[in-house]
Amino acid sequence: MMILVRGRDLEDTEALRSVFDGVGGMRACGPVTGEDTPVALLVTRAPLLGGLLQDLHVELSVPVLAVAENSAEAVDAVMSGAGDAVLHSAGGEEMRLRAELLLRPSSGRACTSSVFNRILRTELGRAGREGYELSLVSATVGSSANPWRLSEDLSSAIRSTDTPGVTVDGKVVLLLPCTSPEKASVVVRRLRTTLAEQGFACSFRLAGGHIGNLSPAEALKLLAEAPEHP
Repeated sequence: MMILVRGRDLEDTEALRSVFDGVGGMRACGPVTGEDTPVALLVTRAPLLGGLLQDLHVELSVPVLAVAENSAEAVDAVMSGAGDAVLHSAGGEEMRLRAELLLRPSSGRACTSSVFNRILRTELGRAGREGYELSLVSATVGSSANPWRLSEDLSSAIRSTDTPGVTVDGKVVLLLPCTSPEKASVVVRRLRTTLAEQGFACSFRLAGGHIGNLSPAEALKLLAEAPEHP
């Protein structure tokens, strides 16, 4: 298995290849044809995503990590089929981590802040139109904990209709559609137990109810100002 990489040009491709080489114990290669080794992951500059899939005739089941220059590119890449998008400015360590998470077969696919906000806006609008309750949960382990790993770990303990994400300031937030604060409290207790079994003491905040009239920023502010969940 190998990681297939495409940059803007040969120099950019080589720079990205050096970042991802060795992730998951696999070698990273430039986008060559006639390669018999199966592809485990595609890494591409976000604007090149469509062309890469077309040129290489790669099965869509292969996870794709798009490297974006800004949040707009990241959102477009995810909407076009990328499994995840990471900003180039995040640095090599973050890019390698996101690749590792994509290669995890049980990955819950935590969202970047821009994608999460887009989903949150959609769900808030739906909740406002249809009159159902919606809850948000934030989770914090400690300043040294990686929020992406925490988000992925929590995603395995929530419904497929729930969305885990990481905000711009590095906070882990779970979006629970069609969920009252009372039901969300049950989820929080379950998540706390799950993390405790892994040796983590996690603090939670919860906000929700009929909040479909709020913007994403207002909903996240409401969550940030909520007291810690007992």
